[in-house]
This record gives sequence, C-alpha cells and structure tokens, in this order.
Amino acid sequence: MNESPLKKHNRRGFMSSTAAASLAASTMVHSATAAKSEPRPLRLAVIGCGGRGRGAIDDSLTINSGVTLVAAADLQLENCQRLFTGVSKAH
Repeated sequence: MNESPLKKHNRRGFMSSTAAASLAASTMVHSATAAKSEPRPLRLAVIGCGGRGRGAIDDSLTINSGVTLVAAADLQLENCQRLFTGVSKAH
C-alpha cells in the first residue's frame, strides 16, 4: 500500500523545521539591520539624586562615553546640585 506524503511528517519534525526556519529568518533580519544602523548617543535622566542615584549616573557615564546626562530630579535641591557638581568635575 502506498503511504500518503502527509503521513511521512509528524509534529516533532514540523516543530523542528519551523524552529530552524524561524532562527534563520531572525538571524538574517538582525544582521541586515545591524549593518545599516549607526550608534546613537544615549540621553540619560535620573529621578532621585541621592547616593544611589549619583552612583548609578557616575557608573553609566564612566562605562560608556556615548552617554549624556540630560535631566535630574530630586525632592532635595542639594542632591541635584551635588550630582551636577560631581559629574562636571569627573566627566
């Protein structure tokens, strides 16, 4: 008796080939867009300029030169002033 071509395929084979095709397609799309994109500067804002906020901002500015601090907010004005004084001296 002749087997139908559909009987040769099973769910496991279908899932395997679908996963492989999806991975290949996503890799091609990613490499195509990655080749065309240019690095863009990261503009950073912080809410809460106390010790933790200052530390996070300092780390961000130190690790990557493409990061710019554009805004800061805190309930205590002195915290923002200390942040900007420290940032302007260090970076």
